[in-house]
Amino acid sequence: MEESKTIKRLKRELIKDLPSFPNNKETKETLESKKLTDLLIDYISWKARLITPRKRKIIINNEVDITDNTITSILNSENYINLKNKIESGDDLNPYLSLKAHDKGYSPDAKENGNSWVDKDFILNVMNLYHFHLLPYEKDKQESTRTDELVFAKVDKTTFEIIGIFDHSVFESEENTDALNLEREKLFKTWDNIIMKNIPDESIIVPTSLTTSGHTQEVVFASMEYSKIIKEYDKKFNDIAFINILYENKEIPNNPKLNWYFNGTDLGIIDKDNNFFILRHGKN
Repeated sequence: MEESKTIKRLKRELIKDLPSFPNNKETKETLESKKLTDLLIDYISWKARLITPRKRKIIINNEVDITDNTITSILNSENYINLKNKIESGDDLNPYLSLKAHDKGYSPDAKENGNSWVDKDFILNVMNLYHFHLLPYEKDKQESTRTDELVFAKVDKTTFEIIGIFDHSVFESEENTDALNLEREKLFKTWDNIIMKNIPDESIIVPTSLTTSGHTQEVVFASMEYSKIIKEYDKKFNDIAFINILYENKEIPNNPKLNWYFNGTDLGIIDKDNNFFILRHGKN
């Protein structure tokens, strides 16, 4: 079935927005050949690694030992207080994220070479945890603004829940052994304590469901639903009855020129005047 102009436009915008590596003709052609649902899986998986600016309430999980001198020092530092203010004010937090969240959105190598994690965040997909540096990345600065201390947090649309503060060794694995280093062991213990809280002994739980590609089932199911919604509503863009419902509380502009649009992971319809109508809310 021939795709509409608006769906073709959406796919072009997704591919343009998605940071691919290697960023070459072959990678672009691979993305262009994908069906809408498969392209949405790649796009939403990357977009979920970023934080949509919103005002959020900060919660400090009980797993954080606020009596520890190191933790206390960091929570009282100017860098953390600046980050805290931005969280609560709804400022852009993405400069505090790892550079990989910005640059490593999609790679065909994830499938072709069997390295499914090359374009994904293991800790985010497995533990649903973001990690933030205490200073934002500033591209024009000569010296590095990356900090060794990292704030790990669960982030949704309304809350920023800090579960721990770790250093970069939390990402390292001991060579030729299954043993965890101290920081990684501390993270896994913290995660275990959080997911097992109030769970009866001998219970079986599945904290995270991943597909063989490394994508979360949440992303896959959302992409399938989004694709279904797009195909269903796309046919109504010139239907006056649908437009009247869409603009129920707004004045309908002449020739609204409706298109598909993502705000973070929220899917909706945007018109020529930048009115955005959300059809489905995403992760954050």
